[in-house]
Amino acid sequence: MATDWQGDRYGKQTVRACGGCPGCRLKGRKPGDCDWLWYADYYADGQRVQESTGTANKREAEKVLALRISEVQRGVFVKPVNITLADFGERYIEYAKTHKRSWKRDVQMLVLTCVN
Repeated sequence: MATDWQGDRYGKQTVRACGGCPGCRLKGRKPGDCDWLWYADYYADGQRVQESTGTANKREAEKVLALRISEVQRGVFVKPVNITLADFGERYIEYAKTHKRSWKRDVQMLVLTCVN
């Protein structure tokens, strides 16, 4: 599916400054004044995607945005899936039972992690 990435139908693709991360709020900064992280803001398959670039450098952030737009255009972009620790643990234990001798220890550690 071709994705309209240039912004005529879905909006402009940009990098933007932090919108008020917890560290900035504690220091009394206003949203957008943060020099901590930049965020990529783009569209993939008609849906808006906002993600941290993981850098405080605007040029680096623009490179990340260009990479994401390129991935969307080529059709190789995969939006990250959020999964809970409990769901991940269930899947992992199924794998561990068939591939590891120490899977019982993994179950114990997972139970301790989820309880605390």
